[in-house]
Amino acid sequence: MRVFVSILLSTLIVIVTLLVGIYLCRTGKELVILDIKTELPLKFIIEEALIKDSDSIDINFKNNIIVINVLESWCIPCIKEIPNLNKLKIKYYNYNVIFIALSSGNKETLLNKFKKLNIVFEYSILYEKSELIRSIDISFDSSFNKLIVPQNIVISETGNIDMFFIGASDENIFLIDMYLNKFSKKIN
Repeated sequence: MRVFVSILLSTLIVIVTLLVGIYLCRTGKELVILDIKTELPLKFIIEEALIKDSDSIDINFKNNIIVINVLESWCIPCIKEIPNLNKLKIKYYNYNVIFIALSSGNKETLLNKFKKLNIVFEYSILYEKSELIRSIDISFDSSFNKLIVPQNIVISETGNIDMFFIGASDENIFLIDMYLNKFSKKIN
């Protein structure tokens, strides 16, 4: 009897896993990947890259949560999620949260696209950052070496990647909001 129950339970787990996978593929939803470990903290990689770049914005990474959006001007889902990303930026304005967008494209192309669509993006945008994006190993599909966008990455105060999403969805923004609501701190 125990063997039968064990086999039945194992079969049920496999079936549920397959159904969840099929649902996620058909709906285009993504799973959250938590606590990804890299050799160097992503916060450090980004900070070092910004220090080397004289045109970069001045950012203090110490004791801050970093929310990174990777986008491209040709990516329709990237553009569609901007209003929700702006809401996050406005909501957490007086908190220890830094919002950065990375694009491998040039500034003129992206700004022209925003102007054409009458969009304002509240994040600090860093342009022509293909090397920085490549240095973030999780940003590329290793089998094709192609950028998959949009991406949203949340880095904790300690430098750990606590959230990573590929693709645009309201659920992703909601989960980032819940994370920031729980872990961010109001600043003066």
